[in-house]
Amino acid sequence: MKIYFYIFIFIQLLACKSKVSLPPDQFINYINSNESNLKEEKEMASVLFIAKMLTPEYLAAKALRESNVSKEEYNEQLAYYKDKINFNFIIRDNQGKGQNKVINMLSKDEQYASYLGYANTKLKDDFKLIVGADTIYCAMVHMEAANSVSPSIRITIGFKGIKSIQENDITLIYEDNLFNNGPMKFYFSNGTLKNIPSINF
Repeated sequence: MKIYFYIFIFIQLLACKSKVSLPPDQFINYINSNESNLKEEKEMASVLFIAKMLTPEYLAAKALRESNVSKEEYNEQLAYYKDKINFNFIIRDNQGKGQNKVINMLSKDEQYASYLGYANTKLKDDFKLIVGADTIYCAMVHMEAANSVSPSIRITIGFKGIKSIQENDITLIYEDNLFNNGPMKFYFSNGTLKNIPSINF
């Protein structure tokens, strides 16, 4: 049934200029899907870097995941998140290249200790956000524990103090000091942000 939901959303986005409107739970599912165009990927030296934007609307809806949330409760949360953007940032090996740089970092004690030390002290400084003419520095970094089933580095990055989110192009810049690939940019156009469905109640 989920595939039919995504097909329906895609058709509506193509067929009309007005925004699609979704209930909070369907809005969350839509943003989590690849249909939202809020995911950007880069490959550098056999390592994949994936940035998924989490908008203020998503953060507010996610904070009130209950199906019976009221519009008033949502607006209260949105007022808190309106100047904030988070990203899920994932670093993993490109399985087709066979170099296993991320797996080695997470599985070898000395490399993993070095990664943790860097992540706990300097990783936050490797991220910044360009919003229009403004540069926003990272306010928060949270690392998920690595697991052996799907070895990858998973990070939540938070930015705040952002003005007019949907009126500007947004670029996430990451300076890769873990694998020494240098700076990389993840671009999100304001057209993409403006076309995100709204939330109805």
